[in-house]
Amino acid sequence: MDDENKGKWKLFLDLEMECFGGKMFFTYNLSKNDLLNRVHFKDPFVMEVLNIWIEVNFEPQLKSVEHFHSHSLV
Repeated sequence: MDDENKGKWKLFLDLEMECFGGKMFFTYNLSKNDLLNRVHFKDPFVMEVLNIWIEVNFEPQLKSVEHFHSHSLV
């Protein structure tokens, strides 16, 4: 998500992510279930990137008020 990286592949990711908050999407605490049931992308590459992101970053327990506000249920 580095703004300095101007790789052309990022254009596709940015375009797909725009309707879900763009880069803000990566601050959400989504589970795989949330991704499969609530977020729909046509591009399988984008879905793969998001699945990997969720595997690495999902935290099932709330740790702060900010974390609560970013949780998938809110």
